[in-house]
Amino acid sequence: MNPETDHSKFILPSYLFDRKLNNEFCQCSYCSFCDNGKEIHENEYEYKMFCYNFAKNVEIVYEENKKNKNLKEKRCKDLNNWVYYNIHGNCISSVRANYNNIDKLNAVLEMINSQPSNESKDYICEEKLDKLFYGSEWTKIKNIDDYGENYDFIRNESNIKESDCYAFYNYLTKNSELYKEIVDRCSKPVDGKYCPSYYRDNKYNPSELLDTLECTEKIKLSQEQSMTSQRECEAYAQELMQCSMSNNNKPFGITDFGFLLLIVFSVWGIFLTLLFLYSRIRNGNWSFNRLKKQIILKDTLLGNYEDEMQEDNFKNSDEDLSNIPLHITYQN
Repeated sequence: MNPETDHSKFILPSYLFDRKLNNEFCQCSYCSFCDNGKEIHENEYEYKMFCYNFAKNVEIVYEENKKNKNLKEKRCKDLNNWVYYNIHGNCISSVRANYNNIDKLNAVLEMINSQPSNESKDYICEEKLDKLFYGSEWTKIKNIDDYGENYDFIRNESNIKESDCYAFYNYLTKNSELYKEIVDRCSKPVDGKYCPSYYRDNKYNPSELLDTLECTEKIKLSQEQSMTSQRECEAYAQELMQCSMSNNNKPFGITDFGFLLLIVFSVWGIFLTLLFLYSRIRNGNWSFNRLKKQIILKDTLLGNYEDEMQEDNFKNSDEDLSNIPLHITYQN
């Protein structure tokens, strides 16, 4: 299993709950409150659909709070975070236009809480939605709250699978800096700096939980082997570089064996080249002379034959043509 494999977003509770809130709209028992009165939606279809999703998520949060009352505060913050994220990052103009008027959603929430079935305050979100939601720090606060929930989940897990163990290891190591920030926030209380309610006396230190994971030793051993191999490669590369620099700076001398070999092979190569060129030139002249002799001999023989022919013609021209017998053949 690769230690870098991280599928924590598929098994940690904070991620799973966020996915549930972001799922597509489905019918819910609280959705009818978005249809009560024009002051709720003002006949704006997009904002009305957003209200339906909000009512659906209120129902989800309340059902989760009934199962685990210890997470009531966290789940109500998740609802507030969902509202802020969708209004702040929504591209629908009608929804963005109502960013400063969350009173409409608060009116829906108040009607839901006033239902007889929700008389118990143990699981409902009593506080109204915050328009500012801690200003620009909302993302940091969300990560801090998620860390506390996920830490408790990992600590209480038993019989952890190897693949999940690697995911937990990666999550805890990646959030080690976040934990240091939590300690800094809570040890030095400052107005406007959020300190999570779960933080008590460094009990959420990731190092303590990492030591309990079975895969920690395997991962550390693998990392040490990787670091050792990397150091060996770097040392070898450094050695090669030093050797290369040493050879480049070393001057050639007449006593240098490599230099002598270079000279010997160079001279031998020049000698073979000259020998080859000489043989080509010599063979070329011999062939040319032989061809020239053949042409001269041919011309000589041809000239003698023509002279003899001319001499015979001159002799025959002196003879009397009357002495030459004529042989004429007649056909009947």
